[in-house]
Amino acid sequence: MNCKNLIFGLLIGIIFSCSSQRNLNTTNPEYLKTGWYFVNDGGSGIIKKLDNSNKKISVNPKPIVTVENIEKLSIYETESGEFGMYIVLDELGLEKMNSASKKALNGNSYLGLIIDNKLIYMPKVVGEIEDKYTALNRGNISERRLKKLKEKIETEINKL
Repeated sequence: MNCKNLIFGLLIGIIFSCSSQRNLNTTNPEYLKTGWYFVNDGGSGIIKKLDNSNKKISVNPKPIVTVENIEKLSIYETESGEFGMYIVLDELGLEKMNSASKKALNGNSYLGLIIDNKLIYMPKVVGEIEDKYTALNRGNISERRLKKLKEKIETEINKL
């Protein structure tokens, strides 16, 4: 084997191995952190399928609040037997959600709750958010599923 063939073979091998390696430090631009987001706001958002639906929703990739703003999670049951989950925010989270609710009341009136990169809930904002309590209360989520969603959020919080 002559020297030119050896060098050519090594170069091809190096180029091929470099191009096939993934950079593990890059993040997926389509990934959305757990938190509250503006949805269908006319921007060029990330398209997500609404959980338990066939609707495709545009989500603004800039979060309103994320797991960094969550103080507490608790699952509850209503008198009618439906389950929900309170998502209690810190003071900064409350300020951000208050501003977002005002904006939503003056335009697009929906916010989206992303958990584990999935659009789980999309409630209509009907008033200004003035306290730390937000909730996942669709009425059609089992206690078991809510516990799994709560665990996913807690796992993200514990990674902070």
